[in-house]
Amino acid sequence: MLTLELIELLKQELGLYEGLLQILQDEKASLVKRSSEEMYALVNKKETVISRIKIVDDATQDCMRRLAKEKGLIPQDVTLSNIITHEVQPHSAILNGYQSKLSAIANSIKELNEINGRVINMSLENVKKSLNFLRGFTNSLETYKQSGKLSPLSI
Repeated sequence: MLTLELIELLKQELGLYEGLLQILQDEKASLVKRSSEEMYALVNKKETVISRIKIVDDATQDCMRRLAKEKGLIPQDVTLSNIITHEVQPHSAILNGYQSKLSAIANSIKELNEINGRVINMSLENVKKSLNFLRGFTNSLETYKQSGKLSPLSI
């Protein structure tokens, strides 16, 4: 039955999003610790989970189109909300629960990703400031020539 297939796909998707949320939390911690090794490992994990999410999401969209067609809905315009309104209990309640959980976790992921982005941008600004300071410092170094006049120090 397509509804049960959809429920299973949403369950898988929720698990993957929970995994992504955990990776983002770990990413935040490694940003605070400034651990580049952890960051590289987390980037790989994040890419793997995101690619798995894409695969499951594509399967979910396909399942929803088939389910919409079965229920006489227009498959191209189908949403989970449309399917829920045309589904009977207990399936509509289960689907609604997954929709709520997915929406909540998507918001958490978005917020955490924005926080991590701000931390990364602040780190980049600090690096730029340090580089500018060092450039200014090395440009202003002077030494005395044999004639006793100042000349820039070449490094």
